[in-house]
Amino acid sequence: SDSTIAANATKVIADLKGPEQKEKDTLIAKLRPEVIKPGNAVNGAKLFTQNCAVCHKFKNEGADFAPNLNGMGAHGPEDLLVHIVDPNRVVEPNFNAVSIETKDDLSYDGIVLRENNSVVVLRNQTAETEIRKDNIQSRRNTGRSLMPEGFEQLGGEGLRDLLTYLCADD
Repeated sequence: SDSTIAANATKVIADLKGPEQKEKDTLIAKLRPEVIKPGNAVNGAKLFTQNCAVCHKFKNEGADFAPNLNGMGAHGPEDLLVHIVDPNRVVEPNFNAVSIETKDDLSYDGIVLRENNSVVVLRNQTAETEIRKDNIQSRRNTGRSLMPEGFEQLGGEGLRDLLTYLCADD
């Protein structure tokens, strides 16, 4: 309730976010008015197939690697825009990327599909890899998603169409 404390807290939080986060916030704010307009779901379906289906499943199309997008439309285009433009802002723990280096100088990146006392199985877009735990030199949770950044290159119209498709009540 103290405006001075609130202003100081806002400044500290902004400083902690850093310039990359500020750039993402600015980009999202710029795109938000575009994506809430009605879009072309047919074009959105094409954009999904070209850009998202390699990892995501939606309406029985696509790969079952990343989160299934069925029902995600309930969140609305504004919320989904944040996840598309800034995929590392909020990452579900089971989709955090893990980086493993083995004692025989091989490197693997993926999400942990399963693990027991002797092996860990990593999965990425191309393969599932079983790695013996006694061969792991280092293992690091990156805290990041495997989803690439840069989908803002679809532009306001492309993102609007994609989000219209994902948010359709079919």
